[in-house]
Order: sequence, then structure tokens, then C-alpha cells
Amino acid sequence: MGEERLLSALPQESRTLIGKMTKLAPACRISIDDCFLDPWFSSVEMCTLDSNGVFCGSDNHVHTQVDQSVAHIAMLEKNKKKNGRK
Repeated sequence: MGEERLLSALPQESRTLIGKMTKLAPACRISIDDCFLDPWFSSVEMCTLDSNGVFCGSDNHVHTQVDQSVAHIAMLEKNKKKNGRK
């Protein structure tokens, strides 16, 4: 039930970290810096930014860059109009 049900659906090696990320009390959650120190997290292949600000990493996928400030505001406004709110 609850948290244990969620965690048991995840791969064993990720459960400790995900459990720390999903603590209800913010003061009890793991920091982003500590996430990067986690052995499982460190083993995950991830892309980074190179000196030109371009994503680099694995060749087995494609990145789509979205201006988050525009995307979030646009979606908020769209939802407001859809729901008849101003």
C-alpha cells in the first residue's frame, strides 16, 4: 500500500534514492547535490551541456529544446481559457 507499493514497482537499485526523493516533509527529502552522489544515480547515462550550450551524450536519442518560460506560461493561459477563468 502507498509508498511501498510505488517503490516495489521500481527497479531494486533505484528504490533507496527514489524513496528519499518522495518524502512528504521537504526537510526530509534528499538534496539535488546528494542525488548526484548516489551510486545508482551516478551510474545512469545522462546528457550534459558542452561549452557551446549544446546537449551531448548518447547517440541513441534526439533532444528537443523548449523555452520553459514560454511553455509554462502558455499552457497556464490555455488552461485558464479552457476552464473559463481569467
